[in-house]
Amino acid sequence: MPNVFLSSDPFSIASGEPWLEAVLRNLNSCTDFVALITDREDWKNTWITFETGYFMGRIEHSERQDGIVKRPQVFVFDNLMTSVSWPLSGLHLIDTNDSFRVQRALLDMHIGPWDGKCIEEFTNLFKTPCKS
Repeated sequence: MPNVFLSSDPFSIASGEPWLEAVLRNLNSCTDFVALITDREDWKNTWITFETGYFMGRIEHSERQDGIVKRPQVFVFDNLMTSVSWPLSGLHLIDTNDSFRVQRALLDMHIGPWDGKCIEEFTNLFKTPCKS
């Protein structure tokens, strides 16, 4: 199971620890980066843009040194692809309605394999409930 750091989770950062230092330390040491876009407002979240760009810059530098190819994985839920805005729109985004793409992205991070039911349950976690 991968070690997960979630910058928006208060339990990922020790009480009293400077928040930005913890985020930067984890961005400097992570091997994979995942952003979950679950709401239209996420496209406007400057921290998502900052963390994605920081990871890309760090990885671009290391790629030139040792040939590693890594990109941030940005999963877009609930048909939000039509509301994508710059600069995240310039990335290769993963539409969670495409279970093959979701599975491939997770396998590239050495998570899985997952069966179709697990992928469906994963993507359903972030879908807006039906209104009656």
